[in-house]
Amino acid sequence: MTLDFDGVVFSTQGRGREGTAVGFNRKKKGARSYYPLFCTIAQTGQVFDVHHRPGNVHDSNGAKGFVLQCIERVREVLPFVTLEVRMDGAFFSDEMVGLLDGMGIEFTLSVPFERFVELKGLIEQRQRWRRQDETWSYFECSWKPKKWSTRYRFLLIRQRCKEIYREPIQLDLFIPQTYGYQYTVIVTNKTIGMRKVLRFHHGRGGQEKIFGELKSQSQMDYIAVRRLSGNQLYLMTAVLAII
Repeated sequence: MTLDFDGVVFSTQGRGREGTAVGFNRKKKGARSYYPLFCTIAQTGQVFDVHHRPGNVHDSNGAKGFVLQCIERVREVLPFVTLEVRMDGAFFSDEMVGLLDGMGIEFTLSVPFERFVELKGLIEQRQRWRRQDETWSYFECSWKPKKWSTRYRFLLIRQRCKEIYREPIQLDLFIPQTYGYQYTVIVTNKTIGMRKVLRFHHGRGGQEKIFGELKSQSQMDYIAVRRLSGNQLYLMTAVLAII
């Protein structure tokens, strides 16, 4: 069973909604919002549980307890099932990685490698990359940030892609297409090959389809009333209505 964790922003124009707060919001800057954290099941396309939060918290706020609760509930009902977890870079921390590995959960987490000078240096200095195909190449290492106590498997992956030409285009001239690389770093305790790890991790995109269906079919992101308890109840009924 594969559990995906991510947050979704629910914005409102009103100021009298209990529990909302101004936080990071790509689409509506400065708007008050909720930022619930969702756990979804990849195999069934369903929401397993929701942790309701105000809009001014970081993605990882309350995540450890919520993740632990979800895992324990699954194991209580299905003690023999193999659990997998996928998360983006907002949840990357020694605490989260250690929790999942210590519980015997197979995981992949995106790594915000821009924050780590050593990882950036490994990418910049690397001369030989293992080529998978014309698009993907990689190398891996056993690594840890300085403050961590345990090393883990880090996959450093690059994708060959076309560079966007931002200058004005003269239609009567031929402009050759140039290529560059986009880089991704994933930390995992899986022992399978890079291609399978990458395919598994990219499967997180299925969670966006779940959110899209919930928003379009049951108006999950609508903030119905002024009271926090009423909006929490509305969210849960919207989730249950789509099952």
